[in-house]
Amino acid sequence: MKQQREKIDYQTCTQREIDEQVKKHGLFYKGQLGGMRANFSFCDLSGLDLSNRDFRDADFSGAVLSKANLSHSKFDSATFFGADLRGADLRYATFVRADFRGACLRGVRGDNANFFEADMREGVIAERAAMGRLNYLYHDIANPLAPPLVLSGSVLERIKGDGDPTMHADFTDASLRGASFEEANLKTARFSGADLSEANFKAADLSEVDFTGAVLNDVNFIMAKMEDTLRDTSQKSDLRMIKVDIAAVEEKLKAHQDWVESGGARGTPGQFANVDMRSIRSLAGGLYTALHAPGSVWSGLDLTAINLQGANLQNADFRGTTLRGADLRGVDFRGADLSGCKLDRANLSPLSIGEGRLHKSCLDHASLRYARMNGTDMRMVSARDADVSYVDFRGSNLVDVDLTNADLMGATGDHEMFRRVIFDHGKGLKLVV
Repeated sequence: MKQQREKIDYQTCTQREIDEQVKKHGLFYKGQLGGMRANFSFCDLSGLDLSNRDFRDADFSGAVLSKANLSHSKFDSATFFGADLRGADLRYATFVRADFRGACLRGVRGDNANFFEADMREGVIAERAAMGRLNYLYHDIANPLAPPLVLSGSVLERIKGDGDPTMHADFTDASLRGASFEEANLKTARFSGADLSEANFKAADLSEVDFTGAVLNDVNFIMAKMEDTLRDTSQKSDLRMIKVDIAAVEEKLKAHQDWVESGGARGTPGQFANVDMRSIRSLAGGLYTALHAPGSVWSGLDLTAINLQGANLQNADFRGTTLRGADLRGVDFRGADLSGCKLDRANLSPLSIGEGRLHKSCLDHASLRYARMNGTDMRMVSARDADVSYVDFRGSNLVDVDLTNADLMGATGDHEMFRRVIFDHGKGLKLVV
């Protein structure tokens, strides 16, 4: 039976309306006159500021909080049943005993968030329709029926039809370094590609949880229930666990900087294939032109204003890395994973190599899911077959960028900037209108 789709009408909230509800909610929580429990169920709160507030026991069922700022707020015992929090900022927020059943948290930034005893089992929101049928709420993650260019439409859609309607709590590609899931019920949840370094899963129910491709450095699994848990055993995952001689790596990096600064008169060019760089004290602002580091691991590092012109970073792991203002001219990122990277104002334009020759940056087959690229210079970049789903391109320079066969599902950007982009067979682009 072919499924039919019906758009949901969400109530759009303004920042002022949120602030007013917060005041009434505070009175409600204290049991004072004039108080009212905050209810944002089926509201569109995309991109709004909910940070540094008290939303304990509030209702966000079915709400859209895509790219909203929830950092440093209290959401203990709040309800996020079936909510869409894709790309939201949850850093340092508390969600003790919150209900996340069936919620979508793909690409969230949840470093040091507290999910103690949160409920993240599968779930579904359904409504009774005519003739006794049920309308189910789904997160539209990858709609094969979507046209190549999507100009409007809600993030969540109601689906009429048969089949299993349940949704899993989905943390795919999320940054959750240092987050606490102690005693949480995470049965069937998905953490594919997430950065879970130093996360705490003590005594949590991880039955049938998918950790494929996740970074699991120094994770606490003491007393966790892990029946049928799926973990990545690939070579790439094993490379992320390599222990390095920090002093030796730092010495080689210094020698490489000397080599660059002296034009080859001093020092030696660095060779860092498959090296885990995450223990290095500081790399931000460093001069590492022509660095040879395919397969290296940089996930979660602050690389603000780093210089990596012409570097070989094929198949490297840059998930959740900060590359704001970085000089990446002519860099080779083929097959690299830059999911969740902050590339604001980075320079990926061609590198001039003399006599009018240009060395273009390459992102072919790379993953940039949920990356931030506001004001990024991407002129002439080749990103064929790349995954740029849910990337925010607004303010970027995309002149002559090649996105042939790229996955553009949920990507956003202004119409004008795409006029000289090549995206033959690109899928799912969403433009701001």
